[in-house]
Amino acid sequence: MKTTVEISDELFLQTKKYASEAKITIREVLEHSLRSYLDFKNNEEMYRLPDLSYGKSGVHPGIELGNWNEMRSLIYGER
Repeated sequence: MKTTVEISDELFLQTKKYASEAKITIREVLEHSLRSYLDFKNNEEMYRLPDLSYGKSGVHPGIELGNWNEMRSLIYGER
């Protein structure tokens, strides 16, 4: 099937250069890229970190989230 797509000049030049160096056609680069992207998207599962929080809020009382200097001090002490 033939179709027309618009891509940036820079992306086209990169694709053309890659195809030339790999001794394959631009069509092959595009088809492989699209297949890889679609396979990845179809098999992609969102990884969720396990909830390893401590207590209800996950933060000890008196510790301010986002205060990295305080957290670093608590973790490393005087080191």
